[in-house]
Amino acid sequence: MAKIYVTGDISSGITVDPGAKLEIYFAGNFDMRASRIENLNEKADHLRINGINPPAGQSRSIDIGPERGPSTNYAVWNAPGHDFQARGSRTHFVGSVIAKTLTSQGEKLIHFDESLATAGTITDYQRGSWVEDER
Repeated sequence: MAKIYVTGDISSGITVDPGAKLEIYFAGNFDMRASRIENLNEKADHLRINGINPPAGQSRSIDIGPERGPSTNYAVWNAPGHDFQARGSRTHFVGSVIAKTLTSQGEKLIHFDESLATAGTITDYQRGSWVEDER
């Protein structure tokens, strides 16, 4: 799996080739048409997009722009500090979305990709630290 860290905004296209997996971490805003986000595996687990929480007092957004025709987006969106907006019609999201807010305009279908139920199983968790609360 390739991992990319972007310190600013993301606004150009993303393509994940068959057999590849990509995980993106970004600190800015995300602004792109759904058709420019191509996951040729058609499995959400092969494209994970993570928004890094903004500093206190600042806001961040994910804006998926309108399409002229139908589009399907296969991805796992993990951005609890971002406002997620999907504009336009006939865009289908397959995967999962975690966001601060979710706004949708037009005809949308959000479908949980059932392969995600086992894709992220943690098998090597270790405790990093422990502080006992003495009462």
